[in-house]
Amino acid sequence: MSFGARGIMASRDLIRNEAYFLVGSGRNVDIWHSPWVPWLSWEEYVASFNPRIQERGVTVSSLLLSDSSWSMEVMGRMFRPSLSTMMGSIPNLSSSTPDELIWKASKDGSFSVKVAYQAIIRGRSGLEDELWKLIWRSKVYERAKCFLWKIARDILPFGSRLHQIFGNISTSILCLAEEDSPIHLFFRCDVAKQIWRSGPWGICSEALVFQDNKAMVRWLLTPSNLPLANAGERSRFTLYAIMVCFHLWKYRNMVFHDGIKWPIPKLQQAILADANSLADLEDVEELQPHTPTVADMALGLDTRQYPWSNFNIFVDAAVRGRSGIVALIVFDLTGQVVEAATSRHEVGSALEAELVAIREACALSARRNWANSLLLSDCQVAVAGLKARRSPDWTVRCCFDRSLQAMSTAPNSGLVWIPRKLNVAAHDLAAWAANFSCFRAFSDREVAPFVATMNFVF
Repeated sequence: MSFGARGIMASRDLIRNEAYFLVGSGRNVDIWHSPWVPWLSWEEYVASFNPRIQERGVTVSSLLLSDSSWSMEVMGRMFRPSLSTMMGSIPNLSSSTPDELIWKASKDGSFSVKVAYQAIIRGRSGLEDELWKLIWRSKVYERAKCFLWKIARDILPFGSRLHQIFGNISTSILCLAEEDSPIHLFFRCDVAKQIWRSGPWGICSEALVFQDNKAMVRWLLTPSNLPLANAGERSRFTLYAIMVCFHLWKYRNMVFHDGIKWPIPKLQQAILADANSLADLEDVEELQPHTPTVADMALGLDTRQYPWSNFNIFVDAAVRGRSGIVALIVFDLTGQVVEAATSRHEVGSALEAELVAIREACALSARRNWANSLLLSDCQVAVAGLKARRSPDWTVRCCFDRSLQAMSTAPNSGLVWIPRKLNVAAHDLAAWAANFSCFRAFSDREVAPFVATMNFVF
């Protein structure tokens, strides 16, 4: 084979492994020659075919029913049984939407020469040099730098890493619910969520999405999608974020080895002390814990920077495994509670849960026929994406499209982002509903004590 032919074949293999069709109508996606199963490499996909059935010219549209759902009967005939049931969970766009070819390694699915080049050289040390430089030049002490390096290299003894080596299964040391992994411990665990939420910036950590450990470390060092005013605030946040992860790792090990547990305020105090000691070296402003007041939120004292409407729907979501628990609290123009509700939905990520929450708020506004309503969410990624009408992450594209469609059914509804500290009531209602499996509508009498005291008490 000539040099040119080898280059063409290599390009074909790269595209097959890195590209992926988001299925809409399915009419332009060839079942046998187009990549449309996101978690399989091309070789794995070909191996999944039923060798007795490989009709030529068959498109994915033949696998879809009239309501755009998958035909499990047809898929069972064409693919191996172990895979056909899993393929039924692949999300697809509306049948009226054209099939869309995306690049899997790109966050929003768009292709560029840069992401293609990164895919080609993936795994080589040169691509990681920039990250290592960020780590070793960071303004933290050496032990924390080594800690970040170990996270990026995935060599800390988390259960997820030990499972790769020994095959044993380990759950989170702190919450005993999910897999013991870096991303879970630092952002998804209940302890981590409380730390981030009660910190100076009131971060909704479960809404952050990272492709891998390296992406997580890069975000810690160069945070994005956050309302940080200037370089000084970005520096303070980076110091705080690194100390959050460092102390959560130390706390995890203390709980595992010594069985000692600290209250959240004590752990937060230790994090702030270390972050402020590092801030002193850089001569930046000292950090303080955040203590939100629901009264201010309910009366709109801090949200008057936004034009309040006749009906103001505060939305939030909590994630428990594959379940997204949505909470809605509606205030009128004077800050009085109009109604509240919780519901449970199957989701694949925290971002998807936040999009579902916004969609449910739009549906509520449309059902009530409210002429003037305002939706308030603390998920900046979701709000920015919906306003730009562009999905921030291709993995939630189907849910994003449904949320965008829901907004069109409530044309008189506005959508704004608010900081977490102004959305405490909706957040706590979602967490309460998740803990007690209570998913229903609430009267203003029931929800009033919760808004006033930050605890749902009947």
